[in-house]
Amino acid sequence: MEDAGIYAREFDRLGRVVQIGVAGGRVIDVAFPESVP
Repeated sequence: MEDAGIYAREFDRLGRVVQIGVAGGRVIDVAFPESVP
């Protein structure tokens, strides 16, 4: 079974949060929310 889900992490170097959605072993979405949900 492959991982699927939404993952978010704050990157100090970028000064922002990066959130990715993964399904079927592929990135299906990238977002930059104000904070980690």
